[in-house]
Amino acid sequence: MRSVRVLGVLVWAIWVLRPDGALADEDPRGPFSIHGGELVGNGQDAVSAGLGWPGILVQYDHGLSSSLDVGGRGELLWASPTSEPGSLLETHVPGLQASVPIRLRLSESRSVGIALGLRPGVYFGPFGGARGNRFGDDDMNLGIGLEAGVQITIATSSSMNVVAGVSIPAFALLLLDAGEQEFFFPLLPSGGFELGLADDLNLFVLGKFGPAIHVHEDTALEAMLQLQGGISYLL
Repeated sequence: MRSVRVLGVLVWAIWVLRPDGALADEDPRGPFSIHGGELVGNGQDAVSAGLGWPGILVQYDHGLSSSLDVGGRGELLWASPTSEPGSLLETHVPGLQASVPIRLRLSESRSVGIALGLRPGVYFGPFGGARGNRFGDDDMNLGIGLEAGVQITIATSSSMNVVAGVSIPAFALLLLDAGEQEFFFPLLPSGGFELGLADDLNLFVLGKFGPAIHVHEDTALEAMLQLQGGISYLL
C-alpha cells in the first residue's frame, strides 16, 4: 500500500505545482489523452504505436460515448507480460498478445480526467525460459489476463499531460508442454507523460512497476515491469 500512497502524493504535487499555478482562474486544457483518464470523445477515433518492454504495440481507441472508450490492442512480445525486470538481460523469442482496452469516465474537468480502466486479453508464446531454469526456451505458454485500475490525466500545460494510475491485474498462465499452471497477481503503479507535437499527434512514455504475487508450486513475491514509448494520432 506504500506505493499507492506515494502515487497519491505525486499526483497531488503535480496538480499543485503545475506551471500555470493552482490558483489560476482558468486551468489549462492539455492535448488529447489515450493513456490516462481523459477519454477521446464521442465518435472520435485514435491510434497508437509504441516500442518497449515487453514488446511492440499497436492500439486503436473509439469513443462509443462521452463517457466510454473501447478499442483493440495487438502486441508482438519478446517476453512474457509477467516477466521480471531481470529477464531484460535474457535471450527471448517472440510471442503474441491481443487485448481490449476499455475506459469508463469517473470524473472529468478542464485539466483533470479520471477513468476506470479495464483490459481483458490473451497471450501466447514460448516464454518458458523466462520463468525459471526448469523450463526450456521453447516451452509454449497460453495465458489470459484482466487488468483493472484507475487512470488519471493531469494537464500541466496546453502541450503536456502527466498520466498516472494504479492497476491490479490478474494473469493465469498455462504451460502447455509442462502441463502446469501459474498465476500472477501484481499491484502496478504507473506514471508517464503525453507531449502534444500537434493538435492530433502526441508523443507518449508510460511505465509500470510493482510487486507481483506468483503462485505456482510455491508462492513467491516478484517484481513486474512494463515500459512503452511511442506516438498517438487522433483520427
